[in-house]
Amino acid sequence: MLFSRSIVLIPVLHNRSFASQRMAGPIYDSIQQKLTAKFAPKHIAVEDESHKHAGHAAMKGLNARETHFKVLVVSDLFEGKRLVQRHQMVYSTLDDEIKGGVHALSITAKTPTEYSS
Repeated sequence: MLFSRSIVLIPVLHNRSFASQRMAGPIYDSIQQKLTAKFAPKHIAVEDESHKHAGHAAMKGLNARETHFKVLVVSDLFEGKRLVQRHQMVYSTLDDEIKGGVHALSITAKTPTEYSS
């Protein structure tokens, strides 16, 4: 399994019923909304991994609670793009979140064909 906890898979028809059962913070919600708006994904998953890094040296003294995320985006917009270009597209989309305190972002960006195989 790609993600172990706090996963929200959102198909083409976005169902927020499961997502509303977890405690999503504003950065989590912003990441999900921006990636959905920009990439019209066939599948999307956003995982907040901040709890895994709370005691690390780089996080000491910071009040931020949403700092580490893992995202999976499956979109037709990645067709013909190299991996570095796909990551640049995601980083560009989430520029405000990264500048606003997201310390780490793990990206998996695939085309629908790559994802299904």
